[in-house]
Amino acid sequence: MALRPCLIEGCDGVAGKPGTARGWCSAHYQRWRNYGDPLADVTRKRSTCEVDECGKFIEANGLCSMHATRLRRHGSATARLKGEVADGKRVCPGCGEDKPLEDYSPHRGKPLGLSSHCKPCQAARTARSRQRPEFVRTPRDKEQARQYARRWRIGHPDKVRSYHQRYRARKVAATVESFSHAEIFDRDGWTCHICSTDIDRSLQYPHPLSVSLDHVVPLIRGGAHSRANVAAAHLTCNSSKKDRVW
Repeated sequence: MALRPCLIEGCDGVAGKPGTARGWCSAHYQRWRNYGDPLADVTRKRSTCEVDECGKFIEANGLCSMHATRLRRHGSATARLKGEVADGKRVCPGCGEDKPLEDYSPHRGKPLGLSSHCKPCQAARTARSRQRPEFVRTPRDKEQARQYARRWRIGHPDKVRSYHQRYRARKVAATVESFSHAEIFDRDGWTCHICSTDIDRSLQYPHPLSVSLDHVVPLIRGGAHSRANVAAAHLTCNSSKKDRVW
């Protein structure tokens, strides 16, 4: 029997050899025998895992290998594992509660950059560790600590002023909110609320026309350290205002 090209258009197979018939190659002839159509689609289609949004191929019991393992070990294919993040939450291995990521302290040595335990559990673990008989605290170099604190204050003047004002507010038992000076200055458009003129951003403390944070109702008169009670002002305007309500 002479060899000739397969009659199926676009096929590179050869007809006329053993295992072929009807002018088709062996592949199309076998499809015709098995499915009744030489062009039948015989691509193997693997089913995917039954768990929603999984998309992995089935390995056993209609589940992928991961969910099948969870079913075998924990009794549920969708069981949450300790340390696994889902919907912005994570199960703490200490208390077993599903808590948001904000309840975990930063930790550069961990894969997610967060501590493995939530803040209360981590604090309890640290306290237990320090109660060990062999625990010895590293002696503190006071001079080195003072130098570090001095460098930090020089490098973060805005934070230093912000912390000082919060301290003043707590001393008089005023309401205290956490916010940055830059947030208030940008909100007020760098305009002094006392003299209604623009504030030069390039001027630094202690220049008289540098920017400062003023409490509209002074703390000593019952004002709060809150966004609603603070405004941008020139340093000299703020100083001249003193404890008056402008």
